Amino acid sequence: MHDDGEQQGQDGDGNELDSGQMLGHGLGLAENRREYNRVAVTEWQRTARRQGKRILARLPLSAMDIPCRPQGRGRQADRDVFTAAEYPALATAVFCLTKSMILPWARRERMAMAAESLIAHRGYPRHYPENSLAGIEAAIRAGARYIEVDVQLSADGVAVLFHDRDLRRLCGRDGALHERNWRELRGFFVQGPQGREPLARLRDLTGLLQSAPPVTVFVELKRIALEQLGVARVLETVLADLRPVRAQCVIISYSLPALAALRERGRWPLGVVADDWRELKQPSVQALRPEYLFCDLGSLPGEGRLGIPGARLAVYECTDAAVARALLARGVD
Repeated sequence: MHDDGEQQGQDGDGNELDSGQMLGHGLGLAENRREYNRVAVTEWQRTARRQGKRILARLPLSAMDIPCRPQGRGRQADRDVFTAAEYPALATAVFCLTKSMILPWARRERMAMAAESLIAHRGYPRHYPENSLAGIEAAIRAGARYIEVDVQLSADGVAVLFHDRDLRRLCGRDGALHERNWRELRGFFVQGPQGREPLARLRDLTGLLQSAPPVTVFVELKRIALEQLGVARVLETVLADLRPVRAQCVIISYSLPALAALRERGRWPLGVVADDWRELKQPSVQALRPEYLFCDLGSLPGEGRLGIPGARLAVYECTDAAVARALLARGVD
């Protein structure tokens, strides 16, 4: 969610942390290995059914800091023991707090927060390369109902899931993504903490969404793509790829001109991303009538109610449970 120039966070000693590590670092949940028993799971499922919520097709089953895997087969595997420690591992510090299903979190001081409230930023970057299909699929499998991805265009106009302005950090290559054709890029791999995955096209994500449980995907149009290839070309390509899953997608960007052009193309839901809270108050933002607003946590006012009428507010990046609860109380959606 950072602007293109900012790619990673740091801990108190100045060491770089990926976004998944930042959440685990802030909440301290990765160290807590206590398992909830089957009774707790059953009670949660009954409560969810009473609320009319969709039961997750598969619960995260492992309390270790590894991708969750079913223990057993068939329906019994879906009812197996799980811990909520996997949820913060899949999500990043970006979150959108929704008034929905409440899940217990495996922590001494139990924090009630909706599992559906966390946005899986670039998929599951703690264990998988960011913006990879494997990471996105793992995040959905572990319970995420909001996913955020970044989109750029190759030189020949193929929409590719990729964040950085150049290929160095993630692919170990020189140059930028928009300088290469997809025929070349399809052989590139994105490096992750536990291996590598091939670069993915936006249309590949569309195929995944058509076979996955219902999720909402925030698709960020990166400014470098808009600058290098033009707003019209980017929108035409991205919207064409997303049309089969249009009802599940929200287009977001720092670029107000791009979002204004999107608004003229019909009622695609959109979201404005800003580094400063005051930017979201500007008439130019309000004129877009955005359905979502994304704002840097550090720019929020220290007190008072938050939120802007007509839009749902998400903040990034929050790594502290107490801060998250306080933001919820102040009106963050």
